[in-house]
Amino acid sequence: MGSPSGLRLEACALLALFAAEPAFANDDPTRDSDDLLIIGPAVESTSSAAAVWALWTSHLALGLTPTDGTSSEDFAAGSIPGTSSVHLASTLALGLDWTAGDDFELALETRLRHRLAVGRDGSVAGDFAPEVRRALARWQVPCGPALTLGMDVVRWGRTLARPFDVASPLDWRDGPLPPDGGERVPSFGLTARQPLGQGEAFLLWTPFFFSARVPGAARVSAPTQDVWHSSELALRLTQRFGELDLGLGWMLRFDRPPALPDSMLEAASEPRRQHVLGLELALRTGPLRWAAEGALFLDQRLYLGANPPDAETHPVVRWALDVAIEPAVFFELTLGLEGSQVDRASEIADAAYEGPDALWLRARTALLMAYDGVLRLDVDARIGLTQDDWWVTPALTLRASTAVNLALGMSLFGGNPLDLGLGALYDRADQIWLRATWTL
Repeated sequence: MGSPSGLRLEACALLALFAAEPAFANDDPTRDSDDLLIIGPAVESTSSAAAVWALWTSHLALGLTPTDGTSSEDFAAGSIPGTSSVHLASTLALGLDWTAGDDFELALETRLRHRLAVGRDGSVAGDFAPEVRRALARWQVPCGPALTLGMDVVRWGRTLARPFDVASPLDWRDGPLPPDGGERVPSFGLTARQPLGQGEAFLLWTPFFFSARVPGAARVSAPTQDVWHSSELALRLTQRFGELDLGLGWMLRFDRPPALPDSMLEAASEPRRQHVLGLELALRTGPLRWAAEGALFLDQRLYLGANPPDAETHPVVRWALDVAIEPAVFFELTLGLEGSQVDRASEIADAAYEGPDALWLRARTALLMAYDGVLRLDVDARIGLTQDDWWVTPALTLRASTAVNLALGMSLFGGNPLDLGLGALYDRADQIWLRATWTL
């Protein structure tokens, strides 16, 4: 699972004026959109210490696109996230990290999240809910692996698309893009991390099924809730060869359908087990960072337009290739391609979820507009090369003080998004947003 002090370390990075981080380093520790290293330390060596931290984030979004044809019932149910004219989300995160030398560590992170949406027709929807993001204990077995038990988020991948980031389900309730959505859902599990040369072996067992979180009623039921029928298992091996990082992984998991219309919910109500094989590569050559990632879903159920899911399963390959250019400490550019290939694509040409054989261009750039990092411009974009489908989100971030960050941005979508999956979430979701983050 992720480092128990990762959130605290990200918060501390806010105070470092980006001196040692990439230009687009994530400035909001409640979001997990930053890039990852394939190989990380199994256990961080540290002396006995305790750290308490707090973070407050508020996000105000104003809808820009008319919502003709959307009923107040759909909006109140939260089934169409782009239909509100005003959307306010606030999160208070509290955390405690306690370490006892190099052998034992405890971590706790809780959140109080509030959402309020006001529709163009005057309808109001909202919720207020507590959430445990991390509650775990880690023990370094003498001359053995590091064992972790509890609630946490597991994140894999090095590319912008992260096709092999399949261990933790996604939370799409606020939309598909940071800073509004795309967080991972924490799950309970047991992990073992054993150093192997310049890498490690990582074993994950999750005894209970945790569903992806999507707006409103667009959910699927969990499988039978007992340990042997709802558990998931994963194994990941990493190794470093000079400047090359290599990761190989396998997971036996449940297929988690995308956001589905009501007509398809019943047919997709029972998740199916699937095997996923993953490959990750990362290489640094001077100012360039190369990353490649692929995932083979051996038995993926497809969702064909407005029809029920295909009774058969098909091999699906999702892949991504990125190159990051770092010509200077104040500028960074990442360009990438991501794609999805489906077996028997010619026979299922109307598959809306997978494409099929879809290809996208990804880009992310960041520019520090002041020498001390006070002002930063970020742009993230995804453009369909095989279909008319794109989004772009520019944002300007101001570090008002060592503890306060302000960001102003837009999320714009165009073309004809896919009927299901990600497209169903960002349809009619153009917005301008303002975010404030306070770290203690």
